[in-house]
Amino acid sequence: YRKADGSFDYEAYKAIQTAANKAKIDWRSVQPENIAFLCHALTERGVKIRKVLCHGTRNGAEQKFFHEVTGADVLGTEISETATQFPMTIQWDFHEVKPEWQGAFDVIFSNSWDHSYDPKLALSRWLTCIAKGGALALEWSNVHGKTEASPIDPFRSNLPELISLLETLVANSEFSKPEVIPLPDNDREKLFIAVFRK
Repeated sequence: YRKADGSFDYEAYKAIQTAANKAKIDWRSVQPENIAFLCHALTERGVKIRKVLCHGTRNGAEQKFFHEVTGADVLGTEISETATQFPMTIQWDFHEVKPEWQGAFDVIFSNSWDHSYDPKLALSRWLTCIAKGGALALEWSNVHGKTEASPIDPFRSNLPELISLLETLVANSEFSKPEVIPLPDNDREKLFIAVFRK
C-alpha cells in the first residue's frame, strides 16, 4: 500500500478491502456455536454482555449470533459500502473510533484483525472502547498463522506473536494479560484470545 513516494496509500487499501468484501459477500467464517461458546466463556469470567461491537463483519453474521445468544445491543463495522445491506452494521474503517464508543462496549470482537494495515493502532484503539468489566476477544485460527500476508490480509501472525502484541498493548494498564480460550474440537485450531478490563 505504498505510493511512489513511499507514503501510505489509504485509497488503495480501502479499494482492495472493498473489492475483497464484495467477492466474499456470501462467505461466513464465524460459526454460531463458536460465538455461543465465547459468550458463555466471557460470562463465566464475569463479563455482563449488554453492548457488543464487532469489527470487519462483511455480511453481519457476528452481530446476528451475538444478539441471538445474549440479547445484547450489537453493532458491526465494515469498510465496504455493502455494510448498509445488513442489519446492525455501519460502513466504517475499524482503525477509527467514534467519540461515543470510548469505554462503551462490554465486548469487542473480531476475526478480521488480519485485515489491518496497522494492527498496533487498530487494537490499541479497540481497547479504549472496552467498558470496565468488559473484554476484547479475537478469534484466531491456523489460517491466520500459516498463510502469507497479502494485500487483502496484510497482517498475518502466529499465536505467540499475536499474544506478544497484546501483552505489549496492555502492559501496565487496567487490562489483564491475554488469555487463550480454546474451542472444543475443531479442524482449524480455532481459539479466542481475550483481554479483560478490570
